[in-house]
Amino acid sequence: MTTKLPTAAALVTDERRRDLERHLRWLGADRHLSAELAQEAMVRLWRSPPDDTSEPRLSSWLRTVARNLFRTAAAKPRPGVPLDDDALLEAAWRRFRARDADGALGAALADCIEALPSRAQQALQLRYRHDLTFAQLAAALGRTVSGAKDLLVRIRRLLADCIDKERTK
Repeated sequence: MTTKLPTAAALVTDERRRDLERHLRWLGADRHLSAELAQEAMVRLWRSPPDDTSEPRLSSWLRTVARNLFRTAAAKPRPGVPLDDDALLEAAWRRFRARDADGALGAALADCIEALPSRAQQALQLRYRHDLTFAQLAAALGRTVSGAKDLLVRIRRLLADCIDKERTK
């Protein structure tokens, strides 16, 4: 066991944990559940790392552990995310991650969010960073629930258009 500790310690990183959290959010977990399940997956990695710790194999192993934890938690997947076919799910995740392999998409998103009016930035932070429900968001913004939902739809459209423009520059 002591011979695996330095290897296991080197494998458990914040970057891997954040990637697992993104994967779990993609599956449909909320922020709190994704953090909890990612942490549990990292504990399992620490306790019993896989034999093959090469980067693609280790990442795939961690996502499989996280998916199984997600299934066990009886969480509802996002619509259109098939939890019963690991190969299909893994392929879809790789295509999703490949779209931003160089980080340009994330950088474009950050630039576009900064360009939004402060009220729109506030709405995004309240909804996605603080996980407010639509009712809580509506109360915080002084809108109706449907008004808050419409606002986020418009903001997401603006961001999508902005990202498309940023990426074609």
